[in-house]
Amino acid sequence: MSDPAPIEHQIGLTVGDFTAADEPFRLFAEWLEDAGKNEPVDPNAMALATVDADGLPDVRMVLLKGFDARGFVFYTNMDSQKARELSHNPKAALPHVYLSRMAREVGNMTLAGQEATLAVQAEPNNAVALREMGSYLLAAGNFELSRRFYVRALQVNPEDRSSQGFLGCALLKLGRTDEGMRWMNRAGQGSWSGCTMGAMPGGMQGTFPPGMVPPGAAPPAIPR
Repeated sequence: MSDPAPIEHQIGLTVGDFTAADEPFRLFAEWLEDAGKNEPVDPNAMALATVDADGLPDVRMVLLKGFDARGFVFYTNMDSQKARELSHNPKAALPHVYLSRMAREVGNMTLAGQEATLAVQAEPNNAVALREMGSYLLAAGNFELSRRFYVRALQVNPEDRSSQGFLGCALLKLGRTDEGMRWMNRAGQGSWSGCTMGAMPGGMQGTFPPGMVPPGAAPPAIPR
């Protein structure tokens, strides 16, 4: 901007929930809940900024999987570029934009797999804990073990759409295409819809969203 004149109608962070809040995580939870009701895009989408071995910045979108006073959780394949960059330099930033609001976190990233394991050990029949462990393993590339955790989560709660969708994703990764697509179709739209396959038998490659299975197909049985 070349015009040195002050911008008119500036809106400073001097009033409202930002200055009234005495605890940032509680305020973020309120913003996220509000975004879930009114944000036209996925409110769990957030940017992840890292730097590579040469110090060049890199940014991509990831999904927020949870947060508390210890930090914010997202999943990644441990062979991915962002995982390699975080292994070299664990410092990162996570900007979120919700309904003209912006939250930004900076700090060191650590592996959360131990927390997922402890949650399952503490509550072995908790469908959410089982699903979260499956998602951690799926992101780490352990597709068979992740499938088993999703199966167990569905045995506890057969109607959990997230477990249905991510089970379909794990099955696709394992090359069990028909079963996987039927599960994703049963689950409907969700963050699992962008399950990226890589090379598949028969030369198929790319993203397999739900809806590719004819409507009315019989629901699949929970695989062993």
